[in-house]
Amino acid sequence: MTPENSASNSAPEQTPAATAEVKENQPGHLCLCYSQEKASEYRVTTFADFLQHQEAEEEGGRGITWLHCEQPDSALVAAICRHFSVHALVEEDIVSAHKRPKFEEHDGHLFIIVKRLLLRENKKVQDVQLSMLVFQNCLISFDQQSGPDEMVERLRLRILQGKGRLRQMGTDYLAYALMDGVVDHYFVVTDVMEKTMEKAEAKLGSEADAQTFAVIQRLKRQLISIRKSVSPLREVLIAIERSEHDLVNDATLPFFRSVQEHIIWVVESVDSYRDLINGLLDIHLTNVSNRTNEIMKVLTIFTSIFTPLTFIVGIYGMNFDFMPELHWKWAYPLLWLVFLLVPGCLIYYFKKRRWI
Repeated sequence: MTPENSASNSAPEQTPAATAEVKENQPGHLCLCYSQEKASEYRVTTFADFLQHQEAEEEGGRGITWLHCEQPDSALVAAICRHFSVHALVEEDIVSAHKRPKFEEHDGHLFIIVKRLLLRENKKVQDVQLSMLVFQNCLISFDQQSGPDEMVERLRLRILQGKGRLRQMGTDYLAYALMDGVVDHYFVVTDVMEKTMEKAEAKLGSEADAQTFAVIQRLKRQLISIRKSVSPLREVLIAIERSEHDLVNDATLPFFRSVQEHIIWVVESVDSYRDLINGLLDIHLTNVSNRTNEIMKVLTIFTSIFTPLTFIVGIYGMNFDFMPELHWKWAYPLLWLVFLLVPGCLIYYFKKRRWI
C-alpha cells in the first residue's frame, strides 16, 4: 500500500486557513504519520491496515501516528482496545457516544472525551462526542461526526504542510489541537445564536407572533444543552493541567490553559445569552398580557356603555298593565334622548379619566 499524500518541510508555504477546503467524504478512516522532517497520509478501512502502516512508518523513522475514525463501529473499537490493552469501561464509553466530557489517566495512555457542537438544518445545534486515546507515539480519535469536516481538514493540512508546532511536538499537543478546534467552533455556534436572538428581539417590539415565541423557546432549550456540553470541558482542562502523567508535557500546559480561558469565555457568553433569552421571554409574555388587557378594556367599555341601555330596555319589555308614559306623546323622543345621553356621558367620563 502506498501513501495517498506526503509532505516535507520543503513544501510550498500556504496558510492552512486559506487551503482548508473540505474534501468530499473518502472511503476509510484518516491516518497520518509524521515527524519533523516529513508526513504521510493514508486511508485505512480495517485496524489491520492501520497496524501495517504504523509498523512501516516506525521503521521509516516517523514519530507520531494519528488515526481519526469517523463513526467507528463496535468491532473496530474493540480491536483497537484489545491491541492497546485499553480497559473495557473505556471501550464502553467510546461506543456509547453519549458520555459526559471527561479526562482519565491510565497506564501508558490517556483517555479524553469532549463534545463537539455542530450546526444542522434550521440552525439546530447538535452535540457530537469526540473521544481520544493518547499514547506515547500514537493518538486515536473516535468522532461520531461523519462526512466532510472542516476542523479535521484544517488539522490535516497543518500536519502535511508542516505549519505551526504540530510536527515538532508530541501526541499531547495533537490532543490540544483537536480540543482547540472543537472550542473554536463553539464561537461560531454562539455567534449564530446571538444573531438569531437579535432578530427575535427586533420582532418582539413590532410583529411578535407564535413563531417568534417558538424561536425563543428553541433558543432557550439549545442554550441549556450547550451549557451541559461545554461546562464540563472546563473541568477536563483543569484535570489535564494538574496531571502528572508522563504523556502530559510541561511545554504543552500553556496551550491547554489557553483553551481553558476560551471555555470560560464561552460559558460566560452562554450564561449571558440565557439571561437575555429569559428577558426576551418575559418581554414576550408581557406584550401578550398587555394586548389581552387592551382587548379586555375595550370589551369592558362597551359593556359599561350598553348595560344601562339594556336595563332600560328590560324595564319597558315587562308586561305591566299600567305604564302611564307609554301614552305620553313625548315618551318615544325622550327615550331616544336617554339612549344618547347615557353613552355620551359615559364616554366623556372615560375620556376624562383617560381610560380611552
